[in-house]
Amino acid sequence: ALLETLRPGARLGDIACPALVLWGDADPYLPERFAHLYGEALGGPTEVEVVKGAGHWPWIGNHGVVDRVARFLR
Repeated sequence: ALLETLRPGARLGDIACPALVLWGDADPYLPERFAHLYGEALGGPTEVEVVKGAGHWPWIGNHGVVDRVARFLR
């Protein structure tokens, strides 16, 4: 049981607050499907958005991503 709780992401369901998952569709490290898996694993209401043409850090070179996060936090 202890090893199961140490698995990365094992306790994402404990997060019950609203969440926004933004993911670059051109991420060279983690494919887009991870965005949806994170969204499903979180325990609260979650919005998942894939940012077209964005890489691993979708806010770099895309000020619209920063604006989107600010709107979500408001």
